[in-house]
Amino acid sequence: MSTKLRVTTNSVVTGNAPPPVSASLRRVNYNQAIPYPPDGQAREWWQRLKKAFGTASSAFVEASLHQIIRLLGYRTAGFRKSP
Repeated sequence: MSTKLRVTTNSVVTGNAPPPVSASLRRVNYNQAIPYPPDGQAREWWQRLKKAFGTASSAFVEASLHQIIRLLGYRTAGFRKSP
C-alpha cells in the first residue's frame, strides 16, 4: 500500500516585493553613461536600490548597475562614490 502526499506550493510570494526603483542615465559621450537618481535624492535612491537588489553591499549595487548599463549598450564612465 502506497501513500501519496500532496504538497501545494506557490512559486511566487505576493505582497513582499519591494517597489520598483527607477534610474536615469546621464550621457557622458555617445557611448558612455552614468546612472543618477531621477528625483535628485541620491542617498534615499541608493538605499532603495540596495533594498531592490536585496543586499546591504554598495559594491554589489554598483557592479549590478554597471552590468545593466552595459546590457543597454553603454559603457559606464564611473560612479560618484555613494553614501
